[in-house]
Amino acid sequence: MTQEFRQTYLMYAAITIAALAIASTFWLRPTLPVLADVSAEDTRALRDAAAADLRREGPVAALAKSSHETVAPSFYITSNLKDGAKLDVRVQGVSDTLVNRFEIVAQTSTELSEHIAHTRNFLRADGHPFNRGEYIVSVMHEGKLLAQRTYFVGGNKDQKYQDALRKYHEHLAKQARSELVELKQISKTLNRQVNALSATVQNTCLTRKQWEHFDRQWLPQQEPVANAWTKDTDEHFYFEIYEQLKAQLDQTNTIHKTFAANMMADSQLIATLSDTQASVQTAIKKIVTAEKLPLTANGMPPRP
Repeated sequence: MTQEFRQTYLMYAAITIAALAIASTFWLRPTLPVLADVSAEDTRALRDAAAADLRREGPVAALAKSSHETVAPSFYITSNLKDGAKLDVRVQGVSDTLVNRFEIVAQTSTELSEHIAHTRNFLRADGHPFNRGEYIVSVMHEGKLLAQRTYFVGGNKDQKYQDALRKYHEHLAKQARSELVELKQISKTLNRQVNALSATVQNTCLTRKQWEHFDRQWLPQQEPVANAWTKDTDEHFYFEIYEQLKAQLDQTNTIHKTFAANMMADSQLIATLSDTQASVQTAIKKIVTAEKLPLTANGMPPRP
């Protein structure tokens, strides 16, 4: 075998090996089903994620929204993880983009089969379709974020949507102002009641007669605070502050009943009272902060 022939042979062999290596990257790519309800761009992204080298790139994923559903969306997810891998999917509405709803969160779990999964149709917790607006969709695996995208759900992002959003935010602003007035009254009264109870139970010279006198004055002032919760807290715009104050109201009443039963204020009861006072003060600070916060760019009152 001449030197020239040997060089030619080695050159063609190298070319053949390189060609086979390139071809193998296509032959070994996972075959995904044809998704008629996904755009060509999203389809390419789904295929790339499924074909990514797990050893070199680590776990990756891609997601795409099905175009078949508008108010009850479902999502395709592909990943280079092995079949059976569990994926957690969370859909959260962007508050100041939602019409007639200020919070929507839904989540589910799904498993990969041949590198692809298709979620169920997402609905609100009450079973109703999603409100129009933007939603952040996150895909997690074992606590690690693999993919995240924002989608507009519920129709077109047109002038009709903008008008409905503006009208809803005007309603929310009015509701928020009304709630802040009520929350200030509740927190002021509850703060006074907790402080009065704390001073009384820590009076080492307190007699049963003095306690009964205090009780007759203290209990009637608790009723207006308790009656403030005429609807579920999640119907309030500032529902977290309502829930916080309601928890401290319940805790205050528990402390009152405990002390009334044995007229003794041990260290645990005093510590619980101190924690209650601190929590009420925290709620008051949130209310003050809420009054000062400007509206969002979309005209929605923010929450602290």
